[in-house]
Amino acid sequence: MLNKVCKNTLIHSSNTLSARCRLNGLDATPSFLRRSVSGQNGVTLIELLVALAIVAVVAAMGLPSFKDQYHAGRVKAQSQRMLAAVIAARGKAMITGSEVSLCPWWSAQDVACAGDFGRGFAVVNTLDEHQLTYPAREGITVWNRQGTAPVSGRIVWNARGLGNRNVTLLFCSKDTTSHWALVLNRVGRPHLRRDWGACPA
Repeated sequence: MLNKVCKNTLIHSSNTLSARCRLNGLDATPSFLRRSVSGQNGVTLIELLVALAIVAVVAAMGLPSFKDQYHAGRVKAQSQRMLAAVIAARGKAMITGSEVSLCPWWSAQDVACAGDFGRGFAVVNTLDEHQLTYPAREGITVWNRQGTAPVSGRIVWNARGLGNRNVTLLFCSKDTTSHWALVLNRVGRPHLRRDWGACPA
């Protein structure tokens, strides 16, 4: 208990309280005031280590989700690039009044329209001269809707904007469970669908 002197000094400021009580052989300053007076405002090493441990655990729990979202974003981006190529090819055919194709295309040294769309693709004219090229993305493959075979072959639009085939191009990656499909039909507009079809296991 505080003695009578200390009780009478619980007024005005902690400095007054501390000084007058010490003169009587006591330090009755409340602990929270004592820390403030002595300048010891901070956290202990133990508190800091506990906080760091909590941050590390939370980060470790979120890492798999972040990786899946990253790879899902890459798959979506490649499907959007294919959609842009389709729109460009169809529009070019209608503007020029001649056939324009979308073909699998690895490089300028490859045979035009050989291989599958997972290797990359290009917009080409009737002379198979590439107008726009879109390189492949590592780890991303392009399959049919059933996921049984890669999509290959030429997709052609005529001067009226009509295509030569109905086809679904399914963009897959083994690094994510999310996939995107580009659905094409001869007369309608191309569109993307999320998780449409089945990627190969």
